[in-house]
Amino acid sequence: MLKVMRSMKIGVLGAERRRRWRHEDKIRIVEESFAPGTVVCDVARRHEIANSLLFSWRRQAREGRLGAAGRKRDLSRSRSAKRIRNGR
Repeated sequence: MLKVMRSMKIGVLGAERRRRWRHEDKIRIVEESFAPGTVVCDVARRHEIANSLLFSWRRQAREGRLGAAGRKRDLSRSRSAKRIRNGR
């Protein structure tokens, strides 16, 4: 038997860059994830982010650490503040 090996040419298009999320966008996505009946993974998929990133943002929001240094939003005034504090 004779096997023919074909070479594959794989081109590298460039280094992927990390997206930078605005503080307001993070807050909006996190608040959306705390809405009643919402599946967190569906929210992450809708915004094309990793599930783990959204779960990290949710944890940071519960701990009051979400956002850029020096720019904190008072989540206690938002509609979903109670769910954020209770981890739901």
